[in-house]
Amino acid sequence: MRFIHLSDCHFSNSLPYNRLNSKTGLTIRFEDQLKIFEFIRKYMIKKDIKLLLIVGDIYDDCNPSNVVRAEVCKVFKKYIDENINIIIVIIITFTAIA
Repeated sequence: MRFIHLSDCHFSNSLPYNRLNSKTGLTIRFEDQLKIFEFIRKYMIKKDIKLLLIVGDIYDDCNPSNVVRAEVCKVFKKYIDENINIIIVIIITFTAIA
């Protein structure tokens, strides 16, 4: 079985990362992240790869904005519409506070 493996995507629309695109209301960095996922989706279709494995953080924040959540859901829906399975493994680590 062939698959694509990604890790620690850290989707974010926070301004400290980059400037805002006034036309879309999204940061340039976040738009780039979405474009990369579109590129990967098209590559997977072309190569007939049916599994995307993502390990680690999807979002850059534990409470992402509704805009970020909605955009990421749109991206993942495109994969699902192409019968590409997505497995997300989230790793949570805790630090003991003394």
